[in-house]
Amino acid sequence: MKRSNKIARKASVTPQPAEFLLDSNELLDKVQRIVEQHCRIVVEPGSNYTLHYLDTFDWRLYRTGRTLSAVRNKSNRKLVLATRAGEILQSIAGAAPPAFARNLPPGRFRHAIAGTIEPRRLLARARLKIHETIVRILNTDEKTVVRLALQTRALSKSGKEGDTTTLAAVVRVVPVKGYIREHQTLVALLKNKLGLSSTPECAFASAMKSAGLTPGGYIPKLTIALRSRMRGGDAVRAIHRSLLNTILVNADGVRRNLDPEFLHEYRVAIRATRSALRQIKDVFPDSEVQHFSNEFKWLGAATGPVRDLDVYLLKMDEFRAELPNDMREHLWPLEKYLHVHHDKEHRQLLSTLGSKRYRALMDDWSVFLGNSAPVTAGACQGAALPVIDLASDRIWRTYRRVRKRARTIEQDTPAEALHALRVECKKLRYLLEFFNSLYPPEEVGLLIQTLKQLQTNLGNFNDCEVQRLALRRIANEMHQHGLASADTFLAMGRLMEHLSDEQLDQRRRFQARFDSFAMPENRKRYRRLFKPSAKEVH
Repeated sequence: MKRSNKIARKASVTPQPAEFLLDSNELLDKVQRIVEQHCRIVVEPGSNYTLHYLDTFDWRLYRTGRTLSAVRNKSNRKLVLATRAGEILQSIAGAAPPAFARNLPPGRFRHAIAGTIEPRRLLARARLKIHETIVRILNTDEKTVVRLALQTRALSKSGKEGDTTTLAAVVRVVPVKGYIREHQTLVALLKNKLGLSSTPECAFASAMKSAGLTPGGYIPKLTIALRSRMRGGDAVRAIHRSLLNTILVNADGVRRNLDPEFLHEYRVAIRATRSALRQIKDVFPDSEVQHFSNEFKWLGAATGPVRDLDVYLLKMDEFRAELPNDMREHLWPLEKYLHVHHDKEHRQLLSTLGSKRYRALMDDWSVFLGNSAPVTAGACQGAALPVIDLASDRIWRTYRRVRKRARTIEQDTPAEALHALRVECKKLRYLLEFFNSLYPPEEVGLLIQTLKQLQTNLGNFNDCEVQRLALRRIANEMHQHGLASADTFLAMGRLMEHLSDEQLDQRRRFQARFDSFAMPENRKRYRRLFKPSAKEVH
């Protein structure tokens, strides 16, 4: 590449590498020949390595515009955090692929991903075998001004030798700081001589497509586009089918105990299913509603113990942080107890998920949702209503019920009443999320935001109550079986005191949260969006 002996003034910003996908591996040789005709080059010995793209089940890194890859050759390994287009943000040498961000050494790299992915497990989303040849482009001073990476790639389906699919070859034009013009010249040369066009994310997107994956394709939140004149029965079946899909896609992660979020999202979909069955009335036959509601109640109860233990284990660092330094180590017996019981309860859950009753529930529910029964006179008239009318009526009724309950809450109201209000708030939240596509998104978003704040307050209050009572029960069991010393029980006692104080604090905050939920602007918004015109407010 022509260049004077004087080194060009360095630019302040180095461009990102340009990537090209080639239709065939044979084109790699043509690329090298063309570059050699126009530039002085040094071809380095080729190398083989594996590259595993890592991300969570719900693509949390991808959604923030990043990729994480574990790169390994015969002698070295590293983790690389990059943009989707391949620009390296950070790397850490010698690190094996971690199951969780917390398994990484403390430092900048762990900090960069932990806040995004915890508590989710990192999964190998695609495994690639790569042969790479580096071609260095030199100027007349024998300085490297651009690097060309020529890659042949194969997707490893199972990790076994020979079980691979050949992918498109990749040419990466990697800039060297201070030599932007040379990088631009080489990119233009490849485009003009070979008709190549660079595509952001091409290598990553190609690997995902070949692996049969759609990055960002799984969205845990309910996202259904309903039409206002759609029949209520059809709309409710569509909602239930989406919830069933969430149950089914998370079931394997629940069985394998990959991370707590699989069970969490599984349980949310179960609760939402029961809520829809019970709240959206006169759509399905009463006998079917009763049967399936009871069955999903059974399934929800079966998953509860493991979820409770997940929550306690996730809170262990927070529990330790609430204790003086000299007491923190005494919580290890508690953590061991939780792990032992978690394993036991998970085995019981596996038995439930392998039972005939569970298989029958999934099969029968799927078949039921696939049958769109005709509406007959006098039965299930809600199924024939336009969904906008059905939804507005249910949301308006539930909103009024929440407000009525909330106005009775005082500083000395029993915890059970706040729990009952929390349940009603959940019902309202489900309805708003089920039917949000029928209403202006900005307005519904504001309603959900203030409801969410009220739910968080009530949820924190309830969690303190439940966790305090659970710690007392666990302490009694550990004492009966001689599983801990007095120091552990003192530490657990301190945690119970902290939970009592936090519960009181949440109770004091309730009125402000409710006032925000019930403010005049929100009341007007609920009336305008949901109140049936024929009904009066009392």
